[in-house]
Amino acid sequence: MAVTKVISPRSKKVSYRARVRIKGYPDLSKTFARKTDALRWDAQMQARVQQNKLPNIFRANKKTLTDVLPHYAEDIFQRLKDSHNRLKQLYYWEKAIGLIPLQELNPQQIKLILLDLANSKTYSTANRYLAALSAALTYATNELNWLHSNPCLKIRRFKEPRGRTRFLTDKELHQLICSCKALKRYPEILPIVLLAVTTGMLRGEILGLRWGQISFTQSRIELLETKNGDARSVPLVEPASSLFVGLGMF
Repeated sequence: MAVTKVISPRSKKVSYRARVRIKGYPDLSKTFARKTDALRWDAQMQARVQQNKLPNIFRANKKTLTDVLPHYAEDIFQRLKDSHNRLKQLYYWEKAIGLIPLQELNPQQIKLILLDLANSKTYSTANRYLAALSAALTYATNELNWLHSNPCLKIRRFKEPRGRTRFLTDKELHQLICSCKALKRYPEILPIVLLAVTTGMLRGEILGLRWGQISFTQSRIELLETKNGDARSVPLVEPASSLFVGLGMF
């Protein structure tokens, strides 16, 4: 155990790093602005080692991503709107690195797997998968104290291509509406498509819509729970407006 003085090469700011080294375990270090705080932390760690009360991060040197996921799922999944996709993404990582001790994970190792994923899918998909792994490892770091730092934070995300904006021509829109009307077994498809075309609402927003959110007098729809969590209002315009007045679907 030792305390060393650290000077930032850019800002010249002085800090003090305390480091704990125990044979058979990964190093544990912490940086403080004041030397007295570093010495106090160092003394506390020495006392815990002598009392055989090692921090969780030392006991966790054999913990893996597979060990993290049950805790993460129980605590976090119920709060997610995209829990199905998150589960699929984490299952991918579990197959790839699930048995490697967390302390042995490094950015280079993860980046190689990520490159294979980007080559087989897209940069956007690879970024979503990296975000899912990073969230789980942040949980392992902050909540479980099984990691000293999250290696994903040192990986640069792929630059995603800009999406292409395209609008239906009048002919294409007419063909789409005719196709929807022809689906007699699914009469709800027409109002769903008309809402999507005329308002730009997301699929989940449309499928979760209720009558109480629609104001025909003001020709507006109130969305209480959106993708970013904020409420918003969208105009209800023709031809969707007349169709909803006649249907009473929701």
